[in-house]
Amino acid sequence: MAFDFSRISVLLVEDAAFMRSLMVGVMRALGVERIHLAEDGQEAIDMMKVLAGNAEKTGFSPVDMIVSDVEMPNVDGLMFLRWLRRHEQSPDRFIPVVMTDVADSAIVGKARDAGVTEFVVKPFSVEGLAARMANVIEFPRQYVYNPTYFGPDRRRHEPTEIEDDKRKLGDDDVNIIYSGKTPDADKEGVKVWLFRQQNRLLERMGGKSAAEGGSIDPDMLKAAREQVVEMEEDYADWVASSITKLEQTHNRIVENIADAPRQLDAMRVVARELRGQGGTFGYPLMTHFGRSLEEIASEDVRATEQLVELISAHIDGIKVVMREHIKGDGGEIGAELLKGLEEAKKKHATSEAV
Repeated sequence: MAFDFSRISVLLVEDAAFMRSLMVGVMRALGVERIHLAEDGQEAIDMMKVLAGNAEKTGFSPVDMIVSDVEMPNVDGLMFLRWLRRHEQSPDRFIPVVMTDVADSAIVGKARDAGVTEFVVKPFSVEGLAARMANVIEFPRQYVYNPTYFGPDRRRHEPTEIEDDKRKLGDDDVNIIYSGKTPDADKEGVKVWLFRQQNRLLERMGGKSAAEGGSIDPDMLKAAREQVVEMEEDYADWVASSITKLEQTHNRIVENIADAPRQLDAMRVVARELRGQGGTFGYPLMTHFGRSLEEIASEDVRATEQLVELISAHIDGIKVVMREHIKGDGGEIGAELLKGLEEAKKKHATSEAV
């Protein structure tokens, strides 16, 4: 029996308009009909507060799952997640949260420690997003509360062959709270509270796990992949506007190199978006150039003429990838582009060492 995603509602928190449109299109193709939108963490918090008041009266349906970006201005995804898990005004501290961002181990670790349920790495695939959403439904983890953490159990598997495991607690250290049970607040010596709830999402989706015949409809996966293909022209337009932003920022640095730190901040945002979306549309070279540009525009970089040249080399490479529609590894052209980029980076590194 295939999951019926039309039975759940999702709050999507994403600041980038194009990515927001892409995610909505993919989720609708997967069958999600009720999608609430927030452009940053503060808007998401405000929306959740409204839902906590009276969902039916305001016209909102309760949120069953949250899909949120991490890097956002003002209140980012991690701040929103911490509010959701810990704040007294949070309407549901147990709501599953799927976070999305580039493959940065530090960010993944912070999300894990803030109480994330699943993580989708950008550039994302339709199959990857669908699988994470299915995991939330099929395999809910118990929730853990202690003085420093509240969220899904971060141990997906029991540790094996670990001598004197420091995470292992005795019966007197733990209080297990099942659905419908009132916590024993007076129990002495409790260090950790474990919350084990009924799987409301699975029940709403038809009550079938993968082992019992639950699955994601292959036709819906196909429709979601087709949705990505249909948006490729929009992606090309978005990249063109991003290139314009990069060129404008580059020109401002050339005109006033003293203002480079502020301009590099803006460039880093654009580069991160390029990094996070290229692979989704079959342009892994775009992801490579975006990652490299994000790295060289780091906060502690010293603005020099060689840096300006290196930025220009990145912009030129991005323009070639899109102009020539270079997908996959790009063959000989792709190899030449990467070779030229590495030579430019070596030249910059040599100048920095002098």
